[in-house]
Amino acid sequence: IQKLELKLKEIDVHISDCDRLSNKKDPSTDGSVTLVDTVDLLEVVLDSDSVEAISTEFCGTIVETKMEEDLFVTGRYETYEDSKFEPVKESSVIDSNKCITRSPSSDMISQECLKIRNLELELSLANVNLSKLKESLLETETNHQELQEQNEKTIHNKSCVIEDLQNQLKNVTEEVSEIKNVADSKVEIIQKLEESLTDAKTTCTKLELDMKSGDENLMGIKRKLLELREKLKIDLPSLKQNLVELRDSVQGNKNDLDSALVTTISSIEQQVSLFNTSILADVYAECEKEKDGLKTEIQQLKADLSKSQSDTSEKVISLSSMNDELVSQSAKLVMEFSVKSDEQRRDFNAALKDLETKNALEMEIELDKVRAEVRESSEEVERLNKLKNDLNKEVCDLKDIIEKQKDNLERVQKEEIEELKRTYTNDKEETIALLNQKYTSDFEVKEQEWKKQLAELKAKLESVQENLLSEKQQAISALTEQLIEQSK
Repeated sequence: IQKLELKLKEIDVHISDCDRLSNKKDPSTDGSVTLVDTVDLLEVVLDSDSVEAISTEFCGTIVETKMEEDLFVTGRYETYEDSKFEPVKESSVIDSNKCITRSPSSDMISQECLKIRNLELELSLANVNLSKLKESLLETETNHQELQEQNEKTIHNKSCVIEDLQNQLKNVTEEVSEIKNVADSKVEIIQKLEESLTDAKTTCTKLELDMKSGDENLMGIKRKLLELREKLKIDLPSLKQNLVELRDSVQGNKNDLDSALVTTISSIEQQVSLFNTSILADVYAECEKEKDGLKTEIQQLKADLSKSQSDTSEKVISLSSMNDELVSQSAKLVMEFSVKSDEQRRDFNAALKDLETKNALEMEIELDKVRAEVRESSEEVERLNKLKNDLNKEVCDLKDIIEKQKDNLERVQKEEIEELKRTYTNDKEETIALLNQKYTSDFEVKEQEWKKQLAELKAKLESVQENLLSEKQQAISALTEQLIEQSK
């Protein structure tokens, strides 16, 4: 094709040369054109119109020449023989009738016309071959376009397949990421459960510390009550001994009545004053202090026990009311004892004033009354001691009940905590085992499936690439073969 294009360009150039020669007049030949020039032009001319123009111009130049015949013939012929003529591939039929000879050398001209006819035939054959080549070139172009379209279709189909495979890979990666997110959420849930377990452990330790502090408080109350009991035990025998000694001295010393009365009265006054000022006041103050301490501690115990002992609240309230009643009774008894002691003191002072005027019998009667009052006071003291003992017993019973309830609560709480720990550990182990089994099995199965899918996709991609390469190579080889055949 490139060679033909070059030939066409050369034809255009020589056509322009032909036009130039037709308008040219050589002074040496008087405007005639040589046969060599016309033959050179015919070697490259491919169009029929240009050949006709050149033949007419050639004939005209032969008619118009005025040179001598021998020189003309020999000169033209020799130049023709010397020229290296190559038959032209394209030509058109030249009308031989246009060649009109007017010179005496008509034979030579006829020979030249025959040669020109032969050249015209060769040109016509070259034109036929060129038309066939054009048709084959068009067919090859159409086949090439069809092959290109088929290749484009195959490439488009393969690209679609590759896009589908890429989309499948994206979907698989998204599923893998979703499964990873689910596994991460399960791990977070397990971590939260572990944190709640640690919080429960801390609360259990706090409760144990609170129970220990409550035990220590109860032991302190118990120690204080024991000290109070020991003090009362120490003080009461001394009072009893004093009263017994007073009684013995009164019964044994009737003769020394005056001195005995004075001494006894003074001793009684001192003892009563001591009893009222020191012992009773101290005992009362200690009782009040202990009572206040017991009240505060009982309130604290009530507050602590109300949180953990909803069932025993009624008993604690009843015991606290009983304790308040007993405290009020003890306060009333102390007030009555103080009032009676004051009345006895007044009566004793009045009796001392009346002793001077009264007889010995009256003195004995008064002494009997005093003895009776002393007995009553001792009985009241004993009754108070009994009440205190009863209060101490009730307080001890309350403490025992509280300790028992506390022990029961501690035991129940410990059992509940242990049960919760066991249940939590069992649930945790079961959930962890289930999650491990579930996700490990699912993940292994899916991982195997993904590996299989990836292997299949890779194999498909490799096969598609190999097919594309083979098809491209086949198409290229076919095109090259066709082009080689066409060029041949």
